[in-house]
Amino acid sequence: MRNYYFLIILFLITLSDKVLGINQGDLIKFHLKVQDVIEGEIPFGAAKLFELIIENNGLDSVKLATSNVSPWMVYSGFWKVHIEGPVDERCKEYISYSVDEPGIGEVPCIEIPGKSKKEFQLSLVGVGGVGVYKVRVEYNGKGVPWEGCFNGVIRSEEYTFQVKEAKGVDGEIIKLWKEQNPNSPLCIFPLEMKPNILLPDVLLTHFPTSTYAGWVLADFRYRTADFDKEGRKKEKLDYRDLIEKFIEANPNFVLSGYLLSKAAYISLEYGETEKACILYERSLQLSWKGFFSERLKIESKKRAEDTYNKLKKEGKCK
Repeated sequence: MRNYYFLIILFLITLSDKVLGINQGDLIKFHLKVQDVIEGEIPFGAAKLFELIIENNGLDSVKLATSNVSPWMVYSGFWKVHIEGPVDERCKEYISYSVDEPGIGEVPCIEIPGKSKKEFQLSLVGVGGVGVYKVRVEYNGKGVPWEGCFNGVIRSEEYTFQVKEAKGVDGEIIKLWKEQNPNSPLCIFPLEMKPNILLPDVLLTHFPTSTYAGWVLADFRYRTADFDKEGRKKEKLDYRDLIEKFIEANPNFVLSGYLLSKAAYISLEYGETEKACILYERSLQLSWKGFFSERLKIESKKRAEDTYNKLKKEGKCK
């Protein structure tokens, strides 16, 4: 009798949504992740803070029509990002949204397997002015010409975020840019600025404690060759010093914990174990929420925790 009930349960959970008479549109949910930012922060890396999360609560895979051109949200008529807020009329053409996984194959679509979710980045690059913004995402599959793609409508709820006035060194940068570009909308910041802070070296030299510098440090790439050991060592230690200087000025930066863990790793690499312990311990107390992907955040923080715990177990950290 027990096996009989087991087989019935197994049969029920393996039934498809269609057999069960469930509307697929009711099983697909759109969620957005948004974050308050400061003026000019989005083009430097804060775009990673905005996500579209597509969740499939059904048993069957669902395909949503896109475009085989990247970014597929921009070039697909089936998707729309609605933004309300103090958007400069001249910036409307820059209000774009990109997702970095275009549909592949004869039928351009994204496929969300049953009981899973996928995360995609939204790049609201035209949002620049100070104020409160409301954003929602809509998929309208009516008229989809490809068989197998969902032809219904799915909408997210409305999410609110704020662009705050830049202050301190950030405010100085914005002020300088506005003085140099008095007739330009903020959505094209930092183009046409001297010094050219789009160049990482220039930004880190002139404004190393700005919020914008934090995003540059997070994506920093070494330039010296691997075989140039002395040159690489100097570059890494200089990079570590820049991180520490930045964190001292910006302890609440959304990736402060991640940045400090990178500084800790460099210290450990060059035999400064005591310093590495201090940096690892502090990094785990700071913010890691600036990652695009929750999975990447968890993996990165776990690596730092594992290294720190290993050092403590070995008696190298007090």
